[in-house]
Amino acid sequence: MSGTVHAASGARRICAYGVNGSTTSGLICSPYAYAGGPNTTLVGSLNVPKPGGVVRVYVTMYDENNSGLARLYCTRSGCTREY
Repeated sequence: MSGTVHAASGARRICAYGVNGSTTSGLICSPYAYAGGPNTTLVGSLNVPKPGGVVRVYVTMYDENNSGLARLYCTRSGCTREY
């Protein structure tokens, strides 16, 4: 999985993890991107040792205080924003 983080104000980062039933993958996070600075990149693998592997991915954007600003989950059918 990979993605780019751009901050228009403050600092922002994204973290992601995968799920299959009650089993979760490890958490991967990007470095913080700062307003006026360069974009940062989220790169990593999400693995769940179950048949079908990861079936749902959760992605959350955080601010510099580690408060969740937006969260969505994605399946093979598309993505849904939670907040």
